[in-house]
Amino acid sequence: VTTSAASDGGTAAGPGTPAASGTLTLSGYTGSIVQWEESDDGGLRWFVLANTQSTQDYADLRAPAQFRARVQNGQCAAVVSNAVTVSP
Repeated sequence: VTTSAASDGGTAAGPGTPAASGTLTLSGYTGSIVQWEESDDGGLRWFVLANTQSTQDYADLRAPAQFRARVQNGQCAAVVSNAVTVSP
């Protein structure tokens, strides 16, 4: 029998000031990062970003965008981190 702690999406954080390019960081998560996701419509639709690292770069933003990470620990259900809004 294998048991795992529940997945925890952690906390995503970005730059404190508007920036068209930069790096987001995920901390405090439990499990593995399955993917990062981006929304350009206020969180109605999320697009998969093929990245399983704890940092996510963004570049050339022309409008505000939201980013979040999806995390899964073992066989537990995947969960998402908080959404970070980045403004250019």
